[in-house]
Amino acid sequence: MNKTLKRKECLMKRVKGSSIKLKSDVNISADKVLLKGKKSRTYEELKEPYKDMSKDFERLLPMMLGAMPVMAGVPSEKDKLMLKLMGSLAACAGVKIIKNQDGSYSAVYTGALNRVRNNAVPAALELSDVQLKEEIYKIISKMLEKNGPAFASWNELLKDLMKNNSMEDFLKGARGALCAMTGDPVNANTGNFIYSKEDLKILSKIPLSFTRFYNSKEEKVGVFGKGWRHSYEISVEREKNGYILHLADGQDEAYLLDDEENIVSVFDDFNRLKKTKDGFKYKSETGLLYTFNKEGRLLSMERKDGVKVLLSYDTEGRLLSVSDKAGNSLTFSYDEQGKLREVKDHSGRKIEYRYESTQLTRVYSNGQRMYDYFYDKELLVKIKNPRGVYVLENMYDGADRVRIQRFADGGIIRYEYDSEESKTFVTNQNENVEVHIHDENFRNIESEYAGESESFTYDERNLLTSYTDKRGNTTVYEYDKKGNLKSCIYPGGEVEGFEYDENGNLSIYYKNKEEIERYSYDDKGRLVERKNALEEITSIEYKEGEYEEDKENKESVIVTLPDGSKSKVSYDERGNISKIEENGNVLTYEYDALNRVRASIDGNKNRTEFSYNDKDLLTGVKDAMGNTCRYEYTENGKLSLFEDFRGSITKLNYNEMNKIKDFTLPDGENFILEYDLCQNLTKEIRPDGGEVRYVYNAANLVEKKILQNKGEYEYRYDANGNLISVIDPLGDSEEYSYDERNRLLSYKDKSGAATEYEYGKRSLKISNDIGTYTYDYDILGRVVLETDMLRNTRKYEYNELGKVSKIKTGEKETVYIYQKGGLLHKKIYPDKRYEVFSYDKVGNLIKRENEKGDYILFSYDRLNRITKVKNSFLQEQSFEYDAMGNIIKETDALGNSTSYVYSQGGKLISVLDSMGNRTEYGYDKAGRLSTVYRHEESRELLSCIEDEERKHSLKEGTKIKEIYGKEISASLKDTNVSRITRYKRNLMGDVECIINAFGEEEYFSYDLLGRVILKKDRDGYETRYSYTKAGDIKSILYGDGYKAEYEYDSLGKLSYVKDALGVIRIENDKLGRTTKVIDYDGKEVRYEYGKEGERLRTVYPDGKSVDYGYDENLRLVSLISGDKEIRYSYDKEGRLIRKDMPDEIGSLYEYDERGLLSRLCHMKGSKKLEEYL
Repeated sequence: MNKTLKRKECLMKRVKGSSIKLKSDVNISADKVLLKGKKSRTYEELKEPYKDMSKDFERLLPMMLGAMPVMAGVPSEKDKLMLKLMGSLAACAGVKIIKNQDGSYSAVYTGALNRVRNNAVPAALELSDVQLKEEIYKIISKMLEKNGPAFASWNELLKDLMKNNSMEDFLKGARGALCAMTGDPVNANTGNFIYSKEDLKILSKIPLSFTRFYNSKEEKVGVFGKGWRHSYEISVEREKNGYILHLADGQDEAYLLDDEENIVSVFDDFNRLKKTKDGFKYKSETGLLYTFNKEGRLLSMERKDGVKVLLSYDTEGRLLSVSDKAGNSLTFSYDEQGKLREVKDHSGRKIEYRYESTQLTRVYSNGQRMYDYFYDKELLVKIKNPRGVYVLENMYDGADRVRIQRFADGGIIRYEYDSEESKTFVTNQNENVEVHIHDENFRNIESEYAGESESFTYDERNLLTSYTDKRGNTTVYEYDKKGNLKSCIYPGGEVEGFEYDENGNLSIYYKNKEEIERYSYDDKGRLVERKNALEEITSIEYKEGEYEEDKENKESVIVTLPDGSKSKVSYDERGNISKIEENGNVLTYEYDALNRVRASIDGNKNRTEFSYNDKDLLTGVKDAMGNTCRYEYTENGKLSLFEDFRGSITKLNYNEMNKIKDFTLPDGENFILEYDLCQNLTKEIRPDGGEVRYVYNAANLVEKKILQNKGEYEYRYDANGNLISVIDPLGDSEEYSYDERNRLLSYKDKSGAATEYEYGKRSLKISNDIGTYTYDYDILGRVVLETDMLRNTRKYEYNELGKVSKIKTGEKETVYIYQKGGLLHKKIYPDKRYEVFSYDKVGNLIKRENEKGDYILFSYDRLNRITKVKNSFLQEQSFEYDAMGNIIKETDALGNSTSYVYSQGGKLISVLDSMGNRTEYGYDKAGRLSTVYRHEESRELLSCIEDEERKHSLKEGTKIKEIYGKEISASLKDTNVSRITRYKRNLMGDVECIINAFGEEEYFSYDLLGRVILKKDRDGYETRYSYTKAGDIKSILYGDGYKAEYEYDSLGKLSYVKDALGVIRIENDKLGRTTKVIDYDGKEVRYEYGKEGERLRTVYPDGKSVDYGYDENLRLVSLISGDKEIRYSYDKEGRLIRKDMPDEIGSLYEYDERGLLSRLCHMKGSKKLEEYL
């Protein structure tokens, strides 16, 4: 729904930093420990960060989409949807291997539609045990019979039982208690193993997702056997004294009947289950309304806006189909034992299931064998993935709690349960131990990692009321009677507040009791208006669609922004976004039968097409120029091959844990990766054999990085995992500290210079030894004032869309004027000059024109790349591209052309200039520049020379001039091979030797930080360098024994130079500007500056001075020294037109229409001395 609010680290906390870590792409595990359980109704709505949504339509779209029907054919995650809708579909350029912040590698698309995934999702909640609930009811019934009316209500009785700790053994799995999830994954508080796997998904208004859930504590036998449930196994079951609601993910909610036969929730007071004349209705925390018949079978799921998913059953009560009005459907068939045999969607994709002894043992996807499951005593003990790898083995104790987990790479996690102390000890694959403590209700109240602990408290409704981090900082949460988050009080005292309407929709967001935004909704719960603290209003209008023969009135949403501009989103009959109209730009989308984007068409009719496999993974893209690329995947759905638009191939291989084992780039560079048993990256082996190694602490944070040159970086962290120091290979350190909100508080560099940060209500102060720089913000969090160390200011103003409309520096203003919708229309400079901007239908800049009428025109190809730039003087520059967007030809205004050639991997390998000179570039096995070859042949010759060298097996030490003087074949003698420059590098990639065209060599040596410490030139002359801790040059020792020494101030500005001639001292002001220079003889030169940094005066050692005068636009207009003066004059374009010297000497400047100097005339009085035309 609303994406306007700040991401709530404040609601149900995700506890990061667990030493039990298995990436989600392994099989089923989570990246982080999750506290699972009951969340406030608005958790999902409030967890996104607060943003100023009064800006352009592009920023508004995610929120608007959340309030209206979620359309089919696009990912449910709003950020993915955003990328698609705003035009990135048309630029699917390739795949990149990237290194993540945690040190791991992953393969990602560039502008592609889908991302690599294996369809594994973490289990949402702890599963339940029906038999345990039955025991609960038995106990309650017996006590009621014994005590009669002494107990006021069922809830009071249950609370009393909880307080007396007598229910501990019966509450495991009885509700979604907040628990610590570890391993692959295991509820550390109860020991139950949780698993989920999505087999089919159809994106629709309500996505049709078929997901299997397993819980080792589940006793209920479903269509997959004991312990399993699926997405639509949702039912209400009658018990002796109440009801149990069985949810899809395994959570069970217990309800009792009071004396008046009213249904009352056992574990909270939200009472979402209601009895009707036809059965039951249940309103979930997400707002979906579930309808059941009298037998408790689920009949429909319905959103606030009336969109439904319908379920039908056979005469035996077995689910037959799940469908919606858009024509999307899942159908189910069963074997003779009543087990689910097959699930098929409306497009023909199908999943098949096989069983042994009534337990699910094998899953097929469209005929391909996917997963195998193995059991012991009806407990799931092994899982084999589509690659044939046994990814997980579970061992259980006598209480059916997971005791040991073994993984495909040999990693082992061990669990030890101390029931008396309510503790669970978890030893991870690297033998690090974490401890989880739960209360009598099995809610996780404390977790300890690497000796540091964090704690949690809850109210009687199981809502999180406080979280105390590992540094002892506490965040407090308060809720209203409906369970909505009412306030969040952060460490330090900042408060965020929330109000809701009668339907539970967020109506007002506060920060420190100031109203930030206010929201209004229609009767279907859709956002219709948002008003911020500045009274800027965004409104949304919804129009229902009619799709009938000979009459089509498409469903649409019209958004009116605060500047009055309108944007329209239209939908097809299946609920897919079919068109987006904004500021004259129209984006159109087409979909396949599974509601996947098949094509996108921009406002210039440029069409990009997409294709997929049966697992919804992107397999191909055809761009608007007809170029194609393709993707291949492993059995697990991991990207294994990418062929780009030019046919260049990137290959990836994976280890048994589905982590990238090695990858080969199009030019043949091969990278090998190794991991520890926690799947932390421990080694990178580069193509040249260089190795980078990583060592981790007990919290799986990098504590040491060992480079190719054996230099070591050490990293230290505080209890919350914030980096507090970095020690480089030379032993010098940088230090960081943080406040109670984990915001940077101070930074000390290697030289000891400190920078401090102070956070105010609406300000940020950054201070060092020189002074303080301040940022002030408005109520919407935008910078409105910057103040530097000398109290100079820069002010910002914003328009109704939140775009900068004015920047005022001192007395000078730059003004920005926008078109409706937010595109920049005009920029007015401080000297009143201006530029006007024009755009095409897709928002490409096509014209820039100044106040004189001079302009530049831009032309684009079908992929929106600039192909031609033309100005008002008929000068023209053009560009041509290859399929990957690399410039292959550039023609300048005089018609001279330069051509470029690239390797398969996109490296520049050849440049042919307009004179016929060619420069070729060669690279080493690691892809680094190793050769530059310049010659006058149009042919490419470098590859021939390198082949010749390999044929002759030339040694590295052979002189280049000897090689090419004698050993190159006669066919190459006329190719100017003498103009080759070669670079030899060490494993760090630093150049160690440069061999020029004459075979002369220069050598370089480096310290462990990669800085040059020795240079030996072609004559054998050595120069040595040393450095300060901050990395500035400290001294230079020349080969003749002379030495130069340097010192710096706290800003890193040069302040002292000592060489063979003596000492020079330099003084600088707070902004780093030089104010005084004292030379070897003690003579001083002083400098003075104005507020804008302009030089006002220079005073020389003899006392003479030069004063500088400026006009209002800071253009130099005078130089005065004694009784002598030089004056400068400018035209309205700011060009110099006259210079008047002493003794009546002057110069006149004239320009042509292109702004080029056309005449220069030197005068003495009225007499012309000389003239240039």
